[in-house]
Amino acid sequence: MRHFLSMVLIFVLAPIVWADEGTPVPTPTHPPITTHWTTLGGMQYLQNNKALSGPELKDLINSIDDQQATALLNKSESDETLGFFGLGGSVILSVGSLFFPNTHIYIFGLDISTPYMPIAVPGAVLGVAGGLLELEANTAKYTSVQRYNHVTKQSDSITWNLTPQKDGLGLSLGYSF
Repeated sequence: MRHFLSMVLIFVLAPIVWADEGTPVPTPTHPPITTHWTTLGGMQYLQNNKALSGPELKDLINSIDDQQATALLNKSESDETLGFFGLGGSVILSVGSLFFPNTHIYIFGLDISTPYMPIAVPGAVLGVAGGLLELEANTAKYTSVQRYNHVTKQSDSITWNLTPQKDGLGLSLGYSF
């Protein structure tokens, strides 16, 4: 019983002792970055209700000197560039295949244009890889912004996670940034 009372006293009295009501709450030096999804524009990043451009977002995230947030943003930029080249290469190969002369072969009743296949298949692979890189770039940029908000103590969130357990699915409560 004594142990229980001492634990209650610690948890009840400690915040009262540590609280300092004389100091005002400082205004944040780094306002949070909020996100807004638009149908045609994709994810927009806003600070004080002003849309941030790419260089403004980079300068803002670099200003907190957090290696993880900066690394995520740099990964986002490199993935976005590679994805752009992959998607562009896919379009160029697809359009370029239209200008080759047609030679047709018939396999199991299918009419296949032979010059088209060796160009279209790599074009499709480039397009899929480029699209996946673009998706990864957007995810890394969003995570970098969430890291910025966490480091500047502007946004802490609690998430629910549905995870597999030994006896089925389990719902767990987790802290994320």
